[in-house]
Amino acid sequence: MLLAILPDGTYRSGLRGRRAREWMPVQGIEYTVTFTIGLDGSTEETSELFCLIITLLDPDKAPAGELAEPYAARWTSKTIYKNIKIEGRGGRTATLRSNSPALIE
Repeated sequence: MLLAILPDGTYRSGLRGRRAREWMPVQGIEYTVTFTIGLDGSTEETSELFCLIITLLDPDKAPAGELAEPYAARWTSKTIYKNIKIEGRGGRTATLRSNSPALIE
């Protein structure tokens, strides 16, 4: 349930609990993460819309950009690590069958 749109583009809303009278005020922050992937020098930009729900209701004490930035960095690093793992094993179609150091050698 949308209660108000704040000047910084975030919005006030509320979450209901298990019982009808339980209700918690929250602030919603919607943001997009754009990153570049490709270990071989190729670039592919992917953009997703995320919604962060927080219980900090004062946008002056908790600016939306400062709250969303760590999440954007997290998803960028997760994507990079995923690509390193895929490329490190020879690409998406490669299957590693070595179960011991002797077989690797």
